Amino acid sequence: MHATNIVIAVSLAAAPSAFSDMSLTRPARWIEHDIAINQLSIDHKSSLPIGGRFICSVEQDEDRMVKALVKKGLSVADSDQCEIIAFQRVSTDVVNVRETIGYMLQIAGELDYRLISVEAGDFESGNATILASEEGYIPWWQKTAPTSN
Repeated sequence: MHATNIVIAVSLAAAPSAFSDMSLTRPARWIEHDIAINQLSIDHKSSLPIGGRFICSVEQDEDRMVKALVKKGLSVADSDQCEIIAFQRVSTDVVNVRETIGYMLQIAGELDYRLISVEAGDFESGNATILASEEGYIPWWQKTAPTSN
């Protein structure tokens, strides 16, 4: 039993070194934007690309991240300066959209990436809809943070 306590103590001591800059890897709070999710299923009856904006942390490299995201079944739409947009084509019903948001969060957690938003639509042109994001995240094409209900 004493050995188990040592292992737990070691793993807790190692955790901060895995994220030397916590602000780059973990958001303070994650918000699903219910109005946008519900509206998406009303406006689009088929499917859309839904993607996550993943950000590198200090010790990660972009090429390795792209390979890992592709291995998880995502397509990469864009990658530049350690921001990677990886997506799946998803049926726009609310259940599938929420499951995709959950999957993006799961991937980010498993791979120790920072996920700043999950979006639907055209990611590069600014015609995307923010479905979920870090609290206070403002995409480059908006002046204010998305609202939730």
